[in-house]
Amino acid sequence: MRPAIYGLLLAAVASYLTVVWLAGPPARGVVASAGLTLGHGACGLALVLGHRRTPPGLRRVWRMCGASALLSAGIFGCWTYYAVRYDELPPVLSLADVFFVGSVVLLLFAALLWPGNATRRRERRRYLVDGAVLAGSLLLLAWSLVIRPNPGGPGDGSWQTAVALLYPALDVLAVAAGVYALGAAASGTQKAARFLLCAVIVLAVGDANYALQVSTGTWNYDLTTMTLWLLAFCLLVAGRFAGPSTAPLPVQVADLRASRTSVIAPVVPVFAAILLAVATPSDVVTIVLVAAVLVLVLVRYTLLGLADRSVVEGLQSDVLADSAFLAVTLQHLADPILACDANGRVRFFNAALAQQRPELRVGAHMSSVGSVDEIFRGDGLTPWQQEELPMTRALRGDTVIDEVAVIGCGANRRTFHLSARPILGAADELLGAVLLKHDITAERATKGDLLRRALTDELTGLGNRAQLRQDLHTTGAGSLGGGSCALLLLDLDDFKRVNDSLGHRHGDLLLFEIATRIRAVLRPGERAIRLGGDEFVVFLEPADAAEATATAKRLLLALEAPVRVAGTELTISASLGIAMGHTQGDLDSLLGAADVAMYMAKKRGKGMAVTFEPYMQQAAQDRLSLDSDLRRAVRNNQLHLVYQPVVSLKTGALAGVEALVRWHDDLRGEVSPVDFIPVAEDSGLILALGEWVLRSAAAQLQRWNEQAPGMPLVLSVNVSTRQLERPGLLAVVDDLLAHGLDPACLVLEITETALSLDDSVAAQTLQSLSDRRIALAVDDFGTGYSSLTRLRDAPLSRLKIDRSFVSEISHAGSHVPIIDATLTMAYGLGLSVTAEGIETAEQLHYLRGVGCDYAQGYLFARPLSAQSISDLLRGHVSWSGLIGEGRHADPLLELTGPLDPPAVADPAPSSQSWEDARAAAVALAEAVAATAADEVTAEAARTARIAVDVASVAAFRASVKADQVAALAAAAVTLSAAPAAPSIPGPEAGDDPPAGLPFPSKGIPLRGELPARHVDEVTATQQAVVRAASVAAAAAAAKIAVRVAAVATAAATAALEAAAVIGEQLAQDATQAAAVVAASTASPEDTDLQSQDRRWRQR
Repeated sequence: MRPAIYGLLLAAVASYLTVVWLAGPPARGVVASAGLTLGHGACGLALVLGHRRTPPGLRRVWRMCGASALLSAGIFGCWTYYAVRYDELPPVLSLADVFFVGSVVLLLFAALLWPGNATRRRERRRYLVDGAVLAGSLLLLAWSLVIRPNPGGPGDGSWQTAVALLYPALDVLAVAAGVYALGAAASGTQKAARFLLCAVIVLAVGDANYALQVSTGTWNYDLTTMTLWLLAFCLLVAGRFAGPSTAPLPVQVADLRASRTSVIAPVVPVFAAILLAVATPSDVVTIVLVAAVLVLVLVRYTLLGLADRSVVEGLQSDVLADSAFLAVTLQHLADPILACDANGRVRFFNAALAQQRPELRVGAHMSSVGSVDEIFRGDGLTPWQQEELPMTRALRGDTVIDEVAVIGCGANRRTFHLSARPILGAADELLGAVLLKHDITAERATKGDLLRRALTDELTGLGNRAQLRQDLHTTGAGSLGGGSCALLLLDLDDFKRVNDSLGHRHGDLLLFEIATRIRAVLRPGERAIRLGGDEFVVFLEPADAAEATATAKRLLLALEAPVRVAGTELTISASLGIAMGHTQGDLDSLLGAADVAMYMAKKRGKGMAVTFEPYMQQAAQDRLSLDSDLRRAVRNNQLHLVYQPVVSLKTGALAGVEALVRWHDDLRGEVSPVDFIPVAEDSGLILALGEWVLRSAAAQLQRWNEQAPGMPLVLSVNVSTRQLERPGLLAVVDDLLAHGLDPACLVLEITETALSLDDSVAAQTLQSLSDRRIALAVDDFGTGYSSLTRLRDAPLSRLKIDRSFVSEISHAGSHVPIIDATLTMAYGLGLSVTAEGIETAEQLHYLRGVGCDYAQGYLFARPLSAQSISDLLRGHVSWSGLIGEGRHADPLLELTGPLDPPAVADPAPSSQSWEDARAAAVALAEAVAATAADEVTAEAARTARIAVDVASVAAFRASVKADQVAALAAAAVTLSAAPAAPSIPGPEAGDDPPAGLPFPSKGIPLRGELPARHVDEVTATQQAVVRAASVAAAAAAAKIAVRVAAVATAAATAALEAAAVIGEQLAQDATQAAAVVAASTASPEDTDLQSQDRRWRQR
C-alpha cells in the first residue's frame, strides 16, 4: 500500500506543477493559489483521518500536522480571494499571516511532542541545545543574507522588520524541532521522523525563497516556491503512512553518533556567522546573534563532555563487569585451562587445573604442568617428546587439536581431548598461547557401551541387524558373484502360541535358551544374529552351499531336544531359509532371499531347511501380487458365495448347505480357494473376508428359510483360527442373532488346529458360541493334530470326515478302520458325523451301512449358486436337473418319493423282463458312447459313459423294485390261500442290498418276515383286498419300468446331444478343442471319471 501512496503523492505534485505552468502568467496567481488550497486541504484531511492503527502518541502528532496543513490551506484561500477580487497579494499583517504563524507553530509543537523511549528522554536536553544552535545559526544566515542586505525592504528598521524576520525565524525553529524529533524518536518511528524533518526543511527553503523575493519586490507567484510548499505537506502525508523503521543501533553507539552529528552540524554556520560579524562590527543584531550562538555552542560542549564522560565510565564499568564475569566463568569450568605468555610463563589457570596441579603458580614455566614421561599418545604406550607437546607447538604459532591424549598409565589412566591455540595481537604478533583439556574418559567408555548396545540384542546377547550389516560391509561378501558367504534365516515355528499361552516372559526365556543353543553349535567364522521377535540369522564367511547345509542341519538338530521353561517342557521346531552370497548383493537382498526360502520351508511342513532358488522369488512376488489383487477384490465385491448341499443319509432329504467362497478375477480367471485362502490367512485379510462370508451366507439362509418355512436348512460356515482369536467374531454372531437368525440353523466349522490352541481367548470364544446354541463342527477331521482330551472337552456338535479317507473306501478298504473308529468315537462323544467328498455309489453304500449321518460331495451336486438352491427348495429343479451343475449328481433321487397310483391292473411282470430292460438300456448307452468316441473326443466319450452309469443304476433299481413287488404279490396269494399267514418270504438273509441303491425303499422291508401285527389282522375278507393289492402292485411295477426306460432313453439322448454339440465346437476351433481335452485329462475330475468307468466295466 505504501508504494501506491508514494506514487499518488508524486503524481499530485507533478500534476500541480503541470497545471500551474500551463495556466500562464495572467491566471497563474489564481490557479496556483487555488491548487495549493485544495492540495493542502487534502493533505490535512489525510493526516487527521488516516491510519487508525497508529499508536496514540504518534496519532496526536499527526493530527497537529494535519491542523497545520489545514491552516496553510487557509493561507492560500486568502491568497485566492485577493487574487480573484483585487488581483493582488494580501496586505501585511492580514489573516493569511495569522494562519502562517499558526501553521508553523503547530509543526513546531508536533516535532517537540514526538514520542521517544526512556533512553531518548534522558538525552532531550542535548537535542534541545543542538536545535537551538542550529536555529540560531540559520537565523543568523537569514539575517545576514536576506534581511539586512535589502535597505529598502523590511530591514530598514521599521515594524515591518519584525514581520520579515518572523518567517525565517519560525522556520528555523521548526527545523531545529525536527532535528530534536529525529534524535529523540523511539524505535519504529524514526522513518516517520525523517519525513517530518525533510518536510520542515523543504517548507523553510520555500519560505526563505518567498521572503527573499518579497523583500526584493520580485514575487510573482514563483512556481518553484509554491511547488516546495505543496511538496512539504506531501512529505508529511508520506511519513504518516510510512511503516516502522529498522531497529536502532545499540544504545551506546547510537548516542555517540548522535552527539557527533549534533555538534558538527552547527559548526559551519557558526563560523560563517562569526566571519560576517567581524566583517560588519557595527551591526548590533548580528553581534547579538553571534554571541547567542557561541553561548549555545559552549553549553552544548559542556553537555557533550559530561555525556562522553558518563559513556566512558559506563564502558569502563561494562569492561570490568565483563572481565569479572569471564573470570568467574573460566574459574568454574570443569575443563582445565592454562594461558601462557610468549615466553612460556603461566599467566592464568583456572580452579580445575589447580585441583589437578596444586603446585602450579602464576609466573611459573609451563613445563611445571606435568612431566613428559607422564604424557602419552592415544595408545597409552608412546610418550610425547617435549617439543611435540601441544602447548609448545602453540607457542610456535601452530593450532593443535588432538582427539586422544592419554595422561598416566595403569588403572587410573585418563583420556583427554587437547586443544592448544596461539594468542595473537593486533599486528599478528605472538602474545602467548592457551591450552584447553577436556576429559573424555567417561565419554569414550559411554560411547563404547552405546556402540556395543547398538550392535547387540539386549535379550539374547547376540548381534542385531546393525551388527549383521557391519559384518557384511566389513567382509565385502555381499557383492554379486562373490560366493563367499551364506546367510541362514531361522524362524521358530508357532512361537506365538508360547507367548499367548505362557506369557511374554516365558517367551523371552525360550528365546534366550534358543540363542544359547545356536551359539553352542557355531564354529569359527560363523556369527549368530537376532533380527527381532523369533527370527535369528547365522552368518557364515567364507562358506559354500555344503557348509551352509551342514550348519543348518546342526541347528535343526540342536533345536529338536525339548526345552524346559519355568517348569514347562516345550518342543520347538524351526524353519530355515538359506541364501548364498553369490546369488544376492546387499544385506536386504540376502535377507529377502533367505526369507523367501524360509517361507517355503514353512509351506512344505516346517521343521526343515530350504535353500533359496531363483524361482522362489517369482513365487513370492506372485504371492504378493495375489495378496494385492485379493484386497482389491474384497473392496470391489468381486467375491461370491456358492453352496454345496449336505444330504441326510437317514432320510435322503436336503439337510443343509455349506457356504464356500469363490473368486473370479478379470485377469486370473477363477482363482482356487486353495491359492487365495492361505494368502488371506497370512496377511490378516481373513478377518474381513470371514466376516463378509458369515454375514452374506446368514442373510441368504434367512431368505431360504422364509421361502420354505416347513423345511429349514442348516448353514455351515468355515471359521479361521484368527477369527477365534479375535473378539469380533462374537460381535458378528450376536448381531446376526439380533436380526433374527435362528442359532439352530448355524454351524461354524473349525479346524483341528483351533482345538490345539492354548489361547484362552479362542477357548472362551468357542464356549461363548456354544452358550449361544451355535453348533460347532471340526472340519477335515483326521488330517490335523488334536488331543482326545481337547476333543472331549470342547463344546462340539459334529465331526466331518475328510475326503482323503472317503476317497479310498473302494480301494481294498484301506481306510475303513479309520472311518469306523471315527464314527465309534463320535457317537461315544455324542457327536454327529458328516462325510465329505462322496463321489461314488460304493462310498455312499458303505457310509450308510456304518451309520454315517450326513454326506456331501459331487455324487449329489457340485457347489451351487444361491438361485439354484432356491429353485431346488421351490421344487422347480429336481436332482436329475442338476446334472449340468454337478455331473455326478444322482438323477434318480426323485424316485424315492411316493409312487403314483396305478390306472389299470396288469399282471405282475417277472424279474427276467426287468433284466431285459436293463440290458437294453445298457446296450443303448454303450452304443451312444461308442458313437461319441468315434465322432468326437475322449471328453464326449466320458459324458456318454456317465449316461451309461446312470442308466445302469436306474435299471438296477427297477429290477429291485420288481423283485419286491413280485414278493409282495406272492405273499398276497399265499395269504389268500392260508388263513394262518406264515411269514412272507423275501430276499435271502445273507443277501446284501444292491450296491447302487443310495437309499432304502420307503415302507417295503427288504429281508425278514412280515410283522406279526399284520398277520393277526388278516381275515378272510381282507384276503380279497390283498389279491387286489397284488394286482395293483404289479401295475405299479410296470409303470416303474416305463419310467425307468424313459429316464434311460433321456439320459442316452442327452449324452448324444452333448456329444454333437461338442463335435460342432471342436470342428469350429480345433486348437481350442485340443486345449480343452488336455485340461480335462490333467484335472482331478478326469481321474474320478476314469475310476467310475473302470468300476462300471467291472460291474
